[in-house]
Amino acid sequence: MVQSEAHVLYKVRSPKMQEVREITQRVDDVARGAALMTGTEVTIEFDAASADLIPNVTLASVMNEELLKTGPVTFSPEEKAFAQAIQETFSEEEKRKVAKRGRTLSEDITPFRQEPDFLNGSTDGW
Repeated sequence: MVQSEAHVLYKVRSPKMQEVREITQRVDDVARGAALMTGTEVTIEFDAASADLIPNVTLASVMNEELLKTGPVTFSPEEKAFAQAIQETFSEEEKRKVAKRGRTLSEDITPFRQEPDFLNGSTDGW
């Protein structure tokens, strides 16, 4: 039985945009092949994308020097209590992850790296 209509959203990710383009083409081809095999039609719509990260090492290095001079953020007892109250709303799994760090808020300065080893977000669209 083939559904009369279906919608699917895929998020394709890879460290480099060229790889994303290649993988996206393969995903699109799979959709086209499935439509061909089932005698249906497929419409492919592009939704959004993220671009390669191009780090500004000079700016990051200068900011790191200033952070080291200034020192880490410190939190008042009230701020720590507020953070703890928010943490109490977490799921048990989230609480276990946070507990591994041994504190609710970080008062550290993350060491500077020329190349980031992970990304916390995305860059501008493509």
